[in-house]
Amino acid sequence: MKGLVFTSLFEMVEEKWGDDMVDQLIDDVAPENDGAYTAVGKYPFEEFAAYVTALSKRMDLPFKDCAFAFGQWALPKFLTKVPEDHPEISGSWELIHAVHGVIHVEVIKLYPDAELPDFAIEAIDENACRLSYSSVRPLAHFAHGLLIGAVEHFKDGVNVELVAVSPDCDRAVFVIRRSPA
Repeated sequence: MKGLVFTSLFEMVEEKWGDDMVDQLIDDVAPENDGAYTAVGKYPFEEFAAYVTALSKRMDLPFKDCAFAFGQWALPKFLTKVPEDHPEISGSWELIHAVHGVIHVEVIKLYPDAELPDFAIEAIDENACRLSYSSVRPLAHFAHGLLIGAVEHFKDGVNVELVAVSPDCDRAVFVIRRSPA
């Protein structure tokens, strides 16, 4: 998993609960690298999951709620990594539809060894679609948080509904609706 995810998680924890909480999470997980991550580094997913698990225990929240909150918080930060020369991303609807054709292309340019989830979009009608998420990692709730983070960031009347999630949280289906134009 890319270090950007680790450094972003630490940034969120520091912003919300302070440096001491970051130190406590590092102590809880006790990684071999003593919690030193770089955005471009690659680290085991299990280590990331251990941090979210530690946070969920300290906050007395389910893992899925912590993963969701992190995705929701991280979306605006991740958007800063997308070049501004993509005028097709003018709102959350466009962003969601650009995940594979624009966002993941840019992520691969920045991080060629990134292992990205799959997003498949199926039109329901001109103002609704079904988005299917699948990944080798159980991060459906993180993906849900990212989607909600996009809607909150753009404030454009798009609605995201999680309609199904696999027991392993490695697949999910969302229905996305926008107000008619």
